[in-house]
Amino acid sequence: MSWEESKVYVDLSKRHIEDAPEFDPSVPLGREHEERLYTHLGRAKYWEREPRTPEGKANGKT
Repeated sequence: MSWEESKVYVDLSKRHIEDAPEFDPSVPLGREHEERLYTHLGRAKYWEREPRTPEGKANGKT
């Protein structure tokens, strides 16, 4: 991010961003939109991850 240039740099192509699911700031962000966005970006869905302890360990496991 460059405050001087008023730019944010991301590791995505312009085309990949243009093809992303539409975002309407007047509509609350819901799980359906999150699903489409995370799938489009190829990211792991945070709500499907195993819970962690504050120490970063899997919850209840060693």
